[in-house]
Amino acid sequence: MAQSNLLSENTDKQNVAPVTRLERQSFDFASVRIQMIVGFLLVSCACVVLYFPVLKAGFLLDDFLHVDIAARAFHGDAHDLLANFNSNWAGSDLMKSYRPLVSMSFALDYLIWHANALGYHLTNIILLICCCLCVSLITLELTGREGNRLLAAPAIWAALLFAAYPLHPEATAWIVGRVDLFCTCFYLASVFCFLRYQQNLERRYLYLSLIGFVLSMWSKEMAVSLPLVLTAASMLLPVYQFRRQKSDIVAENLLMAIKFVWPFWAVLAVLACLRAYFLGTLIGGYGDSGILSLLVSLKSFFDRSSLNKIIVPASEEIRMHRWLLALCGTLIPLTVAFGAIKAVVFRSSLMPFFFLAFWTGIALAPTFQIWHIYPNLVGSRLFFLSSAPLCILLALLAQPAAESIKKRSTAIFAAIGMILLSAIYLVWTYCLEENLQPWTEAGKRMTALRDQIDEIAAKEKGHGVALLSIPRDYKGAGMLTRPSYLTLFCKQPFHSTDLSREFASIELPDATDHSYGERLRALTRNRSCYIWNENEGKLVPWQHATGLENFALNFSSDNTHLLTVSPADVLPAPPTAWKIREPQASYIEQYPDFIRVFPGIDSQGLTIRPKLPVNIDPLSAQFAIVHCVIHERDDQTPADGPRRARKVFFYWQGRDVQQNIPAEFTRQLEYLDESLYIAPVGEVPEWDLSRRVSEIGLKFAPGNYVVDVYSMDIGSQPKSTVIPKSLIDTAASKREVN
Repeated sequence: MAQSNLLSENTDKQNVAPVTRLERQSFDFASVRIQMIVGFLLVSCACVVLYFPVLKAGFLLDDFLHVDIAARAFHGDAHDLLANFNSNWAGSDLMKSYRPLVSMSFALDYLIWHANALGYHLTNIILLICCCLCVSLITLELTGREGNRLLAAPAIWAALLFAAYPLHPEATAWIVGRVDLFCTCFYLASVFCFLRYQQNLERRYLYLSLIGFVLSMWSKEMAVSLPLVLTAASMLLPVYQFRRQKSDIVAENLLMAIKFVWPFWAVLAVLACLRAYFLGTLIGGYGDSGILSLLVSLKSFFDRSSLNKIIVPASEEIRMHRWLLALCGTLIPLTVAFGAIKAVVFRSSLMPFFFLAFWTGIALAPTFQIWHIYPNLVGSRLFFLSSAPLCILLALLAQPAAESIKKRSTAIFAAIGMILLSAIYLVWTYCLEENLQPWTEAGKRMTALRDQIDEIAAKEKGHGVALLSIPRDYKGAGMLTRPSYLTLFCKQPFHSTDLSREFASIELPDATDHSYGERLRALTRNRSCYIWNENEGKLVPWQHATGLENFALNFSSDNTHLLTVSPADVLPAPPTAWKIREPQASYIEQYPDFIRVFPGIDSQGLTIRPKLPVNIDPLSAQFAIVHCVIHERDDQTPADGPRRARKVFFYWQGRDVQQNIPAEFTRQLEYLDESLYIAPVGEVPEWDLSRRVSEIGLKFAPGNYVVDVYSMDIGSQPKSTVIPKSLIDTAASKREVN
């Protein structure tokens, strides 16, 4: 009986289902996934904090054009928006580009935010965060192939550096700069998906990579370098290790690269054909796309000042501490040297570094037509894409990731690398905040301009207002620049009421514009005139100057006492006067009908101007005619007439148009005849808008030449000078041909 009860109890225990006890979830910082999530949140916060000031920057420059296109699309006129799919982007007359995806993003933003610029800036910041995420994922993929002892640390550092890189404000703070944000985001996503496909051979990653490539190309043409970058990745970062001879390894890598990347080259060919069909050109971009133009443009990549801006990314129009700039220029070379030492000591693979360096350079190649970073950082957005592999490279140079490194050595080198990366991040953060100031200030000035437009419209209602100069930029941050943007700025959706008919402005002249003075006189007729004052950041009244329309001066020996020469120690003297003359110094000889000027080789040049009080009406006087003969020295080969004028300039002192302060200007003389030269000063705003010209003269640059100067005439019409009108017309036709 007892045995049966025991057997029954055992049977009941076997029939009872086991109880599953779930282990409590823990937050494991050793997990790469957890580290990446925390890092992504950290980088996102960094992007928001760093770029928070630009949320109030408003619309600037080209933003008005693209938002207007989107606004008209939602009010019954979608032609220009839809035209972006089969023609030149936004109907631009400056370049050939195909960027429909960016236009669609403006349409989506307008649907949500209308004319509230904050939402557009928020979209740009979100795109920057997405770019940082892609940088982090690519870094994690590269370090994973080396063992990745430090887990997500290099990936997080690469993303933080990318978020704080000081050359990014132009792409992020300027709304239309999202062309670079979109292009880079899809470009980096395509690279990451390709690396995953290369590692796992999952075709979904190949399809995602191809989609990213197409979207990147539809955002900006810089993505054309992607197939070449992926080819280099297949060659330099092979997944499979071959245990054969070196020649076999190269052959196998080449075959594997072809297998992996041929779909991208095929897609590129299709996209190129579509581009040629829609835009009528294969290369497009700015200017001429011929082979000769291409070869000439390549020299721009060796521009030293632009390359220095990559290492020291600080605007020269913003005062920064010199020691900080010196530190900024030292940290990157120091990190490269540290990475080289680490690679030698631990014999780590150099292929990832070669790949990233190649990627940095080749991603910049499509900008050959316009590559240049100006002192105020205009053009810095061209380096936005290339900065991604640069930041990844710095993170990998500073952080050891290979499992072959001993744990103690890893800790030592990781600590040193973290110090370097922390220093770079802090210095870059400071420079970034300084570089953002022009964009925030430009936004404030545009807000003040809107208020002033309302005040002027109420004051001058019905009379018409001429803005002779409009805000162009503030220390590199574009504002309006074009009269067409002023028209958009003064009407809906950017302004509550349509004031576009109340205000008129004038396009700044280019090298082929010879009618600027005439158009300016027509604009100022019967209108109240205002001019933008850069110092005060507002429009100020402008009045037509009163003064002489004509002025003539003969440089004969009888008039030399009426001349002022700079430097003051150079005085006109007869050629027979006894004087010790250095062959390299400046001096002047006076003759009965002319003066002979020796500018000198080792001098600062010469400036000759009359002592007589000069009061010229610049808007009326449009020509300066100089009668002179330019000789080369005996030991020089005579040059043709137009070249001989390159060192002789017409000089005047007026007022700076933007800053409303006294300033000096020069205009190079243009060749007319054997002894006649013209300075068409009426073609430049610096002359026409000076209000009053207080000094005029001739400026001679240093050089081994001699100039015989007979006379100088300034007049409103060619007939007011001693020069026949037919000769003036000939000069104008020559300039048009040139």
